[in-house]
Amino acid sequence: YQIGYAVDEINHTKAFHHFQMSAMMDLPEAMTCLGTCFLHGYGTDKDVAEAVRWYSKAAEAGCSEGMYNLALCLQDGVGVQESIGMAIQWMNQSAADEHVDAMYVMAMYHMQGAGAIEKNEELANEMLTKIVDRFDHPASQLR
Repeated sequence: YQIGYAVDEINHTKAFHHFQMSAMMDLPEAMTCLGTCFLHGYGTDKDVAEAVRWYSKAAEAGCSEGMYNLALCLQDGVGVQESIGMAIQWMNQSAADEHVDAMYVMAMYHMQGAGAIEKNEELANEMLTKIVDRFDHPASQLR
């Protein structure tokens, strides 16, 4: 229902309901989706603090997408007090699970230097190369 796949129309309210029921059964991916519903107000009232709560539950349950989303909230202070240190910890853990977006963000942290991460362009380039090579990204054709 969230994206209209295999249904006649997108219905955020039904999607929210299904995510909520699944999250209550301790499914980490559903917890992440529920967090996204709260973050953007899909099928429910917008509530960024509640979004962070669900992203936290998903992250603690080992969901790399939940870790990534929680890290973004911590990085930007969305629904939670900004903490670049905690953001880096969750982003790094998500990247270790090979979440491509988290891997990219960690490479950018190394490229620019962020929080306790010292600027290291060589490491950042190695990380970006790994992303391109590992995930058969179209940019690998440019070599």
